Amino acid sequence: MITVVKVNNGDEFIGTLKEVDGYMIINKPMHIVKISDGAMHLRDTLMLSDDTDILLPSASVLTTYTPIDELKEYYTKAYYYAKTYTKQLVVSQIQMSISDMEQMIREDEKHYKNLATKTGNTIQ
Repeated sequence: MITVVKVNNGDEFIGTLKEVDGYMIINKPMHIVKISDGAMHLRDTLMLSDDTDILLPSASVLTTYTPIDELKEYYTKAYYYAKTYTKQLVVSQIQMSISDMEQMIREDEKHYKNLATKTGNTIQ
């Protein structure tokens, strides 16, 4: 069952909840982010992770409640979109950044080797 969990630092998460040995496990969690104008959106809590759960000590949970049907529908669609499209976009951007950094490193190494050669020094 989809549940909203509010923790003692004020954060709210939505996902499937179960309690085990003094911990709350939220499966497929999304962070509820409230915007200053009263609106809200959902942010994938584990966007850059292969995990599907977050673990919270039960003592840190202030309250839990069942969301209205519209929030459940929004959560379901937002989670699907985040995992299907957004994560792939983020991963491809990370891969492009890695490739760019590797290119810059190669260029810097080439530049410093050329500079060392001109000055008669060597670079290991």
